[in-house]
Amino acid sequence: MFRHLAFAILATFGLFAAALRADPLPQGQFLLGTYVWPDSILARYTVLSIQGDTLVLRFSYPLPLNFQACERGENCIYDARAATAQLALTGDTLTLSNVEIDTDAPIEPSAEKYTGKPAHALYTTPMLALLNNATLHSTPTGFQLNTGALKLDFYRADDTAIAAAQSLPITHSLSIARLAACEVRAIAPLFLNPSPNADEQRRLNVLTGFVQQLKLEQKTHALNPILGKPSDADKARAKRISLTMRLPVFAAGLFPDPGEPFVEPLWEKPGKAMFNQNRAAYDAALGGYGNGLNDLVEYYRYMRKSAPKPTIQEVCDDPLLGFANTP
Repeated sequence: MFRHLAFAILATFGLFAAALRADPLPQGQFLLGTYVWPDSILARYTVLSIQGDTLVLRFSYPLPLNFQACERGENCIYDARAATAQLALTGDTLTLSNVEIDTDAPIEPSAEKYTGKPAHALYTTPMLALLNNATLHSTPTGFQLNTGALKLDFYRADDTAIAAAQSLPITHSLSIARLAACEVRAIAPLFLNPSPNADEQRRLNVLTGFVQQLKLEQKTHALNPILGKPSDADKARAKRISLTMRLPVFAAGLFPDPGEPFVEPLWEKPGKAMFNQNRAAYDAALGGYGNGLNDLVEYYRYMRKSAPKPTIQEVCDDPLLGFANTP
């Protein structure tokens, strides 16, 4: 009896000592800035949320993950919770336990049809395998995991920073696979600076404008499905949202001179017609862009005078293609 009691005490002490030796885990939300997907599957953005010792693994995309259901008029999903796990960091080694995989997560609903494997086998399980037993090192922008074969850079990123990175391939009509996560590496650190200078703030203003446009485009997917039968009211609402998304582009095209006022002239032509003489609706549409509206319009004015469609390398080097360096 005493022997069992002694072992119990020692075991409890050992667990307590191990807990004391455990290193603190990074806390918060992190976006993967290293491209890991093979050519055989569609790229997804990887997001880790860590709270205490609990990990939530999510995959997201700027277009609907469940695109077929979305096209039929069902709920459009852009972010899928794929797995949860308990984390431990001993020394610099990260280990996972109590892993729970959501086999129904809509990461890529057509995966099994084209590959013969369910989506969780193509995305979730390989990502968890990369995380488990990797060595972790803190970085100024988040942390890096060394798997032995790969070094994975995770950037601290709130929802706005994640959406800003995801908006870039949509804005420039570029392949996410070809960008190879350079959009994450270029954009996520900008949102971590608590005291941006004037040029950095201009970049942030434009990027948050991109986020607003992406959100508006996503709203139209649900209201005006390709294969569904939207109501006339939903069609009208989708049209208004789509016009709101294009307002900064319209302003830059109709009033192209840098610094030229556009709010009142745009209301006169074509705002009144677009918003059925409803000035409050027009003001609310512009107000959705926040304080960055002027810089977003200036960006589109700048782009009208720039070279044709940028290359992948040009976007990776500077996602806004020199805009912040202009007067």
